[in-house]
Amino acid sequence: MHFANAYIDAILESLTTDEEISLTAGVGFRHTHQIERLGVPAIKVSDRPSGIRGNYFFMGTPAKCLPSATALAATWDTKSMEEVGLKLLAPEAKLRAASVVLAPTSNIQSSFESFSEDPFLSGLLAASYVKSVQSGGIVQMTRRTTDKPTTILSTPVPSSFYSYHNDCQSAPLPILGYNRVNGTYVSEGPFLLMKLLRDEWVYKGLVMSDWLGIYRVDLSVEAGLDLEMPETTSGRRWTS
Repeated sequence: MHFANAYIDAILESLTTDEEISLTAGVGFRHTHQIERLGVPAIKVSDRPSGIRGNYFFMGTPAKCLPSATALAATWDTKSMEEVGLKLLAPEAKLRAASVVLAPTSNIQSSFESFSEDPFLSGLLAASYVKSVQSGGIVQMTRRTTDKPTTILSTPVPSSFYSYHNDCQSAPLPILGYNRVNGTYVSEGPFLLMKLLRDEWVYKGLVMSDWLGIYRVDLSVEAGLDLEMPETTSGRRWTS
């Protein structure tokens, strides 16, 4: 039986403690653990700064190169974004055997990977991006990547800050960033991971770290993080 048709509750009940623990962290830089005896496959992920990268940062298989997210957002054209996702990004991911694309970067403008400094425009484009790529059979991980030391949010969080969430028919799987929010690293923040995401938004999916974005495993687990990437032996970011 193909794993896509597996009965997940039965698989979860069959996992040993060691197998459960193994599923909380990656293997190498781009895969999750497989549980061979239960038919659980390793899941491969791929970056997408301007195209589906695949396994390698350098000397990899050439990919179709897209304009930057900032340039795409400048069109204000959600239909074109849907075409990009469904007809280009999803097929490219499948060519590289990647089931998960680490995109889009939906935070407010901080680099070429972000759409815009305008939260409304960023939300519209991110929603179109996510819906179109996921309709092509590829899972999305939406990113908030910045090394700025802290971000201050008002309480409650403005809906426009995560405006893409309610506009997605198929919500992305959250992937966290590196920064602090109101003084607490997002990977350790129960307000964002539990109160906002799980309780207020009633989100049922996976919450995954950004790469080397875990500082304290115990605090991250307690806050509601599900998966650390990449593998724990890759080394975490050190901070004072």
